[in-house]
Amino acid sequence: MTSTLDLNTLSEPLRAVFQSVLGRLDEAQKLRQTAEAEQHRLTIEVKLLKEAIRLLRVAYQARPDPEIAAHLGEVLWNDGKTEEARKVWREGRSRDSSNDVLRETLARLRVDL
Repeated sequence: MTSTLDLNTLSEPLRAVFQSVLGRLDEAQKLRQTAEAEQHRLTIEVKLLKEAIRLLRVAYQARPDPEIAAHLGEVLWNDGKTEEARKVWREGRSRDSSNDVLRETLARLRVDL
């Protein structure tokens, strides 16, 4: 049989301590739920980023266009692969140094090649 603690039977200081602990437990539960939701969101974002890299690499190999290079370089950059991104952007720029999408991407990310 389970007994329930009646906070009204406790002294005022002890009741205040219990109420504080219970409030913190509730806050901790909400923080844990928020963290779990954030972890789930980040997991999905990482999967999407990896899939974008894979698809853009396939596209770039099939057609090494400066615009595709701009997009592939950006997702590589966002994934922390900065040297690989720079290499792809340099290749794209060597094919067409006046490509607007590539130039705008480099400017927006403040990248100097």
